[in-house]
Amino acid sequence: LNLGWMYHYGEGVRRDEVTAYAWYIIASSNGSADAEKNKSLIAKEMTRKQIAGAKKLSRQLLKQIEERKKAG
Repeated sequence: LNLGWMYHYGEGVRRDEVTAYAWYIIASSNGSADAEKNKSLIAKEMTRKQIAGAKKLSRQLLKQIEERKKAG
């Protein structure tokens, strides 16, 4: 949720709705109701292409997380 929020509002990072949405997907899949709410809100500002890109990015991020867990 925090990474999604940071990218959504540009706090400490460049504002990027696609990356924010991707992190909201991940947080939401881990049970965060706030992330689910924020994901719905930010989706209203995004195109279908951006949402599709965010979904792809979230899969890539999850893969990287899993690889790091296995290596770690």
